[in-house]
Amino acid sequence: MIRYLTSGAKHLFGLHRPGRRLPVQADDILLASYPHSGDVWSQFLIANLIVPRTEVSTENVHEFVLDFDLSVKRDFDRAPRPRFIKSPSSFDQRYRRVIYVVRDPRDVADPFSKEDFGSWGENAGSWVAARSHDPGFFLLRYEDLVADTTRELMRLATFAGLAASPETIAQAIRRSSSHAPTKTNWRNDLTDAQVARIEA
Repeated sequence: MIRYLTSGAKHLFGLHRPGRRLPVQADDILLASYPHSGDVWSQFLIANLIVPRTEVSTENVHEFVLDFDLSVKRDFDRAPRPRFIKSPSSFDQRYRRVIYVVRDPRDVADPFSKEDFGSWGENAGSWVAARSHDPGFFLLRYEDLVADTTRELMRLATFAGLAASPETIAQAIRRSSSHAPTKTNWRNDLTDAQVARIEA
């Protein structure tokens, strides 16, 4: 009985997690990627562009770049428009605008991970095959983002229709620096058999 009352109260106050049952808005922008592709860094970069006067932290970032696993209904309702929604899922035709972050598959392979998001090829391939020539699809290469963060973030802001001055871009990069992925070397982390399987 208490469980049902608690669930009802959460729905009443918008504190439940709608997950992928959330109705999609026409101007929503999906931030999609395979796990460990720089998705968290990208999430902070975008959040710091959206709310340049707010301190973005791990405690509140999901209020600005929404996350199906963390954000509650109230977060989705209060989020600035367009809403940015982060997801590790494969192709989802409901979204008209998509930013897809892609990274060398050898650097995202985690031999110790027990999460099941399908293969990198299935995830990246589903998006690229369906949307590569669509003007509503923005492919962001992680390696390009590392090499020239300012240029790539400006390109992303233009695609998303965000008003971003050079000062705002620089501030977003600075405030997101602690979430930038550490440099990895797949040659040290993967066996020859694992590399061969990824490259097959």
